Amino acid sequence: MVLSVAIGLLASLALVRGRFRGRAVLRGFFLTPMALPVVIIAVALYAAFLRLRLNGTLVGFVIAHLIVALPFAIITISGALETFAPSIEDAAILCGASPWEARFRVTLPAISHGLFSAAIFSFLISWDEVVLAIFMASPTLQTLPVKVWTTLRQDLTPVIAAASTLLVLLTVVLMIAAALIRKGKSR
Repeated sequence: MVLSVAIGLLASLALVRGRFRGRAVLRGFFLTPMALPVVIIAVALYAAFLRLRLNGTLVGFVIAHLIVALPFAIITISGALETFAPSIEDAAILCGASPWEARFRVTLPAISHGLFSAAIFSFLISWDEVVLAIFMASPTLQTLPVKVWTTLRQDLTPVIAAASTLLVLLTVVLMIAAALIRKGKSR
């Protein structure tokens, strides 16, 4: 999630603000994983990672999930950047801020909703991706959704019911916390 938002921010800045040839091609390249079926991506990454000896490693896991989550981060952050007027950043530079200081103190806070949305989308896409995680998994490295799926296929134990209950409770707690925060801000 963190890498997806960081790389997505840099790619979005280049795609939205950059003026270079091949920008549309680069945008299409970044968004290709959304158009391809996940099984095709998983098989291709599995074959490539076998040659690179990254299969079943944490680095391979992170790269695979980054490839799938990055397009969602780029779309979300690009949308936030397109609604932000660059003239506000220019005004900060005219008032004495350096270009990097203007980006950190003006642009990033202004697009924070896009960054937060990108983080949520990246996390949820990565969390939900069972097919890719099955191809990248090893006996010592598995995600919780893969563990649940394999346990459901092999044997039914109360562990699955307990894990599902905890996930539902976590969701309810997060929803209540969000409602309380929203209620506190409206006062």
